[in-house]
Amino acid sequence: MAGTCPYVHSLLFRCEDCMGPLTISVPSEESNLERVDGDIFEVECTCGWWKNLLGVEAVRHWVVTWEL
Repeated sequence: MAGTCPYVHSLLFRCEDCMGPLTISVPSEESNLERVDGDIFEVECTCGWWKNLLGVEAVRHWVVTWEL
């Protein structure tokens, strides 16, 4: 799928236990933030903490054009 999607959304989350940064990258056909903000992601930290979070709960959300 990543090879056919012209955008990549990068989401930055914060671990609730160790406060470390956690990133997720999501290929998408849309640059629209709202679509990814409504998705649920399983976020897992190396300290052992994990949780299902909505994209809107990210500390920061970027969208970049991905060269095909």
